Amino acid sequence: MEISARAAQLSPSLTLSIDSKAKAMKAEGIDVCGFGAGEPDFDTPEHIKQAAIAALEAGFTKYTPSAGLPELRQAIAEKLEADNQLSYRASQVVVSSGAKHSCYNAILATCQPGDEVLIPSPYWVSYPDMVRLAGAEPVIVQTTERNGWKMRASDFENAMTPRTKMLILNSPFTPAKNSKASSKSPRKKTSTFSPTKFTRNSFTTTRNTSASALFRKKPTTSPSR
Repeated sequence: MEISARAAQLSPSLTLSIDSKAKAMKAEGIDVCGFGAGEPDFDTPEHIKQAAIAALEAGFTKYTPSAGLPELRQAIAEKLEADNQLSYRASQVVVSSGAKHSCYNAILATCQPGDEVLIPSPYWVSYPDMVRLAGAEPVIVQTTERNGWKMRASDFENAMTPRTKMLILNSPFTPAKNSKASSKSPRKKTSTFSPTKFTRNSFTTTRNTSASALFRKKPTTSPSR
């Protein structure tokens, strides 16, 4: 079967290739630390397992609203307010199956052929292909170790064109585990949309619901990496 032109332009996942290579080496008895997929080396915390089991036993297995369970969205809004000093209503929160899922949805909803999307480097390898699938063009903005791998205001302004539609700002970001925020805001006026990706956040809530129980943080010592 012939695949579509959109699918044909995609590059093989370097992340999965590295992860597969690391697992193959481990199977051969080689001591390897795999940094490809970013998967934790510790088990799922017990309270999360028990919350999932309790939800299954209670019949909590039906379709949910496309934006996420209302009580879960409220718990996330409360977490953002308490831990990140970000004020959002639950109606402004959308739950997805992952950060890249949300980024891809945002790209499809806002970009079209002829648009450009700025991606500061280093970047997650999926971003350029996600942009190409929407028919837009990824524009890589190079950063340097001297500047802490941060995109400066001048870098942003120099990369901007009348076709720029979006900036993908991943903070804190992989693979450099730093903050992409520049110390100075760009002076150029723009309508560029930026779907900032926040990762590795913990959720704390006192709501006694199956959804929010998955995000209740227990006062235990985090497993060592």
